[in-house]
Amino acid sequence: MSIFGSPRILRAYAPLDFLGSPEAYVLCETDEKGVCCPLREQDGSVTCHLMFVDALIEFGRARLLGRAVHVASAAVVDRDAFIDADGLGYKANVHLGWPARDGALLTRPSGRLGSWHRTLHARAVDGLPASFQVGQDCIDEVHRIREVAGMFAWQETNALTVQWPAAKMEHIAERALATINVVSANTLKPNQLALFDPEFERWHFVPYAQAHQRSWRGAN
Repeated sequence: MSIFGSPRILRAYAPLDFLGSPEAYVLCETDEKGVCCPLREQDGSVTCHLMFVDALIEFGRARLLGRAVHVASAAVVDRDAFIDADGLGYKANVHLGWPARDGALLTRPSGRLGSWHRTLHARAVDGLPASFQVGQDCIDEVHRIREVAGMFAWQETNALTVQWPAAKMEHIAERALATINVVSANTLKPNQLALFDPEFERWHFVPYAQAHQRSWRGAN
């Protein structure tokens, strides 16, 4: 019997104006009122995944830590979690990969996997923006990093992944976490960015210097 339990997948199937084109995925928990609330980082931000398998890996790790989480389309969760500090914009982190050192994933003090991401921030002059999407510049950077890793067809692979049955999704999350070491970061510094290929079920590593060609923010 799986230690993860079958993932509950909450998705939006119609084009939406909120992180729906391309579709982004988050980990969420359901509150006492049945509202799907995204998990927040220590600074209050929410991390989104463009690769569905990345969200599944985060799901698997969170379940191992005892958290009753689900994977959801960002378009169907409570949008209030994305509102910035002054209430005039939406803010989110787009996951690019996992910080690693010598082939091992680095964790935060909480035990969750470290994060390497870009921050999206859309603002309006009066009230919240009418839409909030992952921009082409961010998609291009995701493509650049995956191309360096040899994962040229990541978008096509992602399109296939979201159609897999729950049992296969669960298998992929288990396989990914079973085939890599996970260590506490403490004073360790990353020297790689780790990416998982769900089609061939193997990890790829990008030298940190190549992943860090532009100004990105990493969260421990």
